Amino acid sequence: MNLSQFDKQFRPVVRAAFLFCVLLLLFEIASKLSQATSAFFSSLDFPAEVRGLLLAVLLFSILNVPLILAERFSPGTTNRRNYLQGATYWLTHIVITYFWSKIAIATIAKLQITPLFTWSIKDNSSNGLIIVAALLLPILVYDFFYYWFHRAQHRFAFLWRFHEVHHSIVHMNCINSYHHVLEEVLRFPCMTIPIALLLKIEAPQIIILSAFIATWGQYIHSDTSIHLGKLGSIVGDNAHHRIHHSIAEQHYDKNFAAFFPVWDRLFGTYHRPVRGRLIPVGLSDKSPPKTAIDYLLMPFRRDCKNVS
Repeated sequence: MNLSQFDKQFRPVVRAAFLFCVLLLLFEIASKLSQATSAFFSSLDFPAEVRGLLLAVLLFSILNVPLILAERFSPGTTNRRNYLQGATYWLTHIVITYFWSKIAIATIAKLQITPLFTWSIKDNSSNGLIIVAALLLPILVYDFFYYWFHRAQHRFAFLWRFHEVHHSIVHMNCINSYHHVLEEVLRFPCMTIPIALLLKIEAPQIIILSAFIATWGQYIHSDTSIHLGKLGSIVGDNAHHRIHHSIAEQHYDKNFAAFFPVWDRLFGTYHRPVRGRLIPVGLSDKSPPKTAIDYLLMPFRRDCKNVS
């Protein structure tokens, strides 16, 4: 291999690695800012519900700033980015799911669920492998249940009516990546309860999901050329998930996993993406909602073609 071939083959890899490291750094800065914001709001003399809701909105905003910057300075497509519309739907989603989460937490407590497996890690544990395992295991378990729930959303008409709101998005980016608010309610019996019955990991002050993991759902929908390269075959990136949203027929019902493509590989739904270009997305028979009312009512309408 001569120097020009080496440069041609590895320069994109080096560039992707560098940009991804910059993105991680920005996320850590956003994480620190989020912690400071949380501490500030805790000191305010507001009703707990108001304080919690305002904090949820602010944290969502702060943690998405790195992705907005990535889309601005390293875009994946030439699509227009309508952040305002997506932010409107996300605000609606956050407000409703904030209060739904209170109901869900109370229900879990009322049911007094005892998990099949409990793993307790001491505060002073210094074993790096244990810490990494305790970090990855719940994500792996979550992704397994998410994979099958996600497949069910594409298989059963009732679930699809809510999920197609998400798939109708044409100009997809980190903010314009909304789900219908009732998807969270549907996940409760299909994912939250089964996971609570299966596994509980107790690791105070150790298992801290970084800001990047917390906003992973935004990243895999982002319109940026920053991807994981070959590592993307192990941990799914935005190129991997873009296949799932593709308008191309050969991509239908592919790449359901959110974090680990291993589930798609095991169950025959994996499609290897071509990194470096983000393909067109959307639905041929449904247009995305135009207003917050359209967003909320879309699953209950027989025909959404005129909502564009």
